[in-house]
Amino acid sequence: MNKIYYLGPKGSYSHNITKKVFVDTHEIIACDSFSDIVKNTLRDKSALGVLPIENSITSNIHENMDYLFREDLTIISEAYLKIRLFLVGFKSATLQDVKKVYSHQKAFLQCRQYVSEHNFVIQQTDSTASARDLILKINDKRVAAIGSEELAENQKLKILAGDIGDEKFNITRFAFVSAMRAEASGNKASIMFTVPHKPGTLAKILMEFSNAEFNLIKIDSRPIPATSWEYQFWVDLENKTNKEIEEKFLSDILKKNVLTYKIIGIYKSGKLYRSSLILQK
Repeated sequence: MNKIYYLGPKGSYSHNITKKVFVDTHEIIACDSFSDIVKNTLRDKSALGVLPIENSITSNIHENMDYLFREDLTIISEAYLKIRLFLVGFKSATLQDVKKVYSHQKAFLQCRQYVSEHNFVIQQTDSTASARDLILKINDKRVAAIGSEELAENQKLKILAGDIGDEKFNITRFAFVSAMRAEASGNKASIMFTVPHKPGTLAKILMEFSNAEFNLIKIDSRPIPATSWEYQFWVDLENKTNKEIEEKFLSDILKKNVLTYKIIGIYKSGKLYRSSLILQK
């Protein structure tokens, strides 16, 4: 049974999506940080790592995109999770009792209005699940955690308020990455490249993608270290005809139009999950 490293502990959104996608086919292991996930995945060539890379509200998770820029990791699949945020506290507590809340930075960004309306003092944690573990140690009805409804599965806790996010359309994209490069297959590709620092060079490669009937799903840029405002680009492409993208065909386009490139992954477009349900295929 192969291992999957995720941002823990149990009950985090990364744990949630991993259990849905892989059910009981892998041994899933909690890590304390994204950097630990990357280190473990690079060391164990047969393992997978779970990295959230963007959210529909708070945009890119830059730390994890940077790992994929720098490290020799490949995206082998992706999945999307509909995020619902809950305020979880002690069974003896009411909403009026809560004065201080604990959660991950991204969760706070996704429910700023609710937190502001209730004048909560906030404390950031490494993950939403670690926020639950922390309030259990504090053992005070004046504290609560924000995260998934799974946090309330502990017998000492309950949901004090549900769906507290500012936006109901809140989706996080997760990438399952590997240090072992396997034969690529799928209708979607993530690539990184650099172009000559001249006018029109980026437009030229984007036109090449269009001519090849690729939909441009995402484009992002990062500064190249030790240069004068030169950039490397991350692009997600999807085949318009939903056919598989051939790696050689994509490489041939890139070789003719860019200075350097890395195919981060070719894989199938991911499914969207919520609770125990798949929303779309």
